[in-house]
Amino acid sequence: MTDRLRFIRLALLLLASPVIAAVDAPAQSLARPSASTLSPSLFGTWRIRSGIVAPWVTTDSPSWNRAAYLAHLVELRPTALVGPGPFACAAPRYEPTLMPPEALFQGNLPAPAATTARALGFASGLVRGISIRCASGIFEVHVVDATHLMVAVDNVIWTLDRSPGALAAGKTAEGVVQALATTPTPPWADVAWRTQASARQLVRDSTVSPAMLSADFDGDGRPDVAWQVRHRLTHERGILIVHASGRPAQLCGAGVPFGNGGRNFDWMDSWQVVPRDIGAGAALLVAKAESASGRIEFRAGRYQWRQQGD
Repeated sequence: MTDRLRFIRLALLLLASPVIAAVDAPAQSLARPSASTLSPSLFGTWRIRSGIVAPWVTTDSPSWNRAAYLAHLVELRPTALVGPGPFACAAPRYEPTLMPPEALFQGNLPAPAATTARALGFASGLVRGISIRCASGIFEVHVVDATHLMVAVDNVIWTLDRSPGALAAGKTAEGVVQALATTPTPPWADVAWRTQASARQLVRDSTVSPAMLSADFDGDGRPDVAWQVRHRLTHERGILIVHASGRPAQLCGAGVPFGNGGRNFDWMDSWQVVPRDIGAGAALLVAKAESASGRIEFRAGRYQWRQQGD
């Protein structure tokens, strides 16, 4: 090989090196961390707070029992999964997971999966979790936030909760609230929900615990039901109230302006049942920590916003 040829080859190598480095560096910076480095510790005791028919189910069926495991405890131990029915596993094998929305619930979320995942309460982006392999099958448990998990069993998505009060004894104030939150909805409310969800493009939301409250909101002596909801397309949050009397449902937010609460209740981080200021029945107190709060109260034949503070 001549000196001239050696020089040309050396020059080409020197010119190529910075290009290779420039290409490789971004590729390394974009590499996703492994699931094992991101998955939180999920071991401990959880309470099954709610069950909803999965969004990939297009028709309802009595076989999808949304009350079967409500209020039961589930304990994730390193050597066992302890809980009711399918939540019991003698020798589980755990594997941390990190999934895009398209892979959640074994890839069953309706498209666009990212939109459906947000409607269920997941944040945007990758979702952490844990895959539990048992003799009876594989459970894919997904992390909603630090205190809530979701897992699908037989076309029902169950929410597991370890937020403050979720594990409280039944006779304490926190325990009473938790019992209310895990009370199965009556059949008439399920029918009303399906009607409203279809007509208004709503999905249930579990951003704030509890996801459902029940009380006599219209003052007729019968318990009504209020759910946190989210608009399926715009993702605006709100509250849907349905009535045992058959009175038309009330939607506050989720795209429908309501008092100072606006058309999106994304600001709300707590809600509770309180007595009405006037007359029989109850009202909803909705609030943002260290900020404004308001009451949603039935007066003079309609729901009104009553500002409580700034």
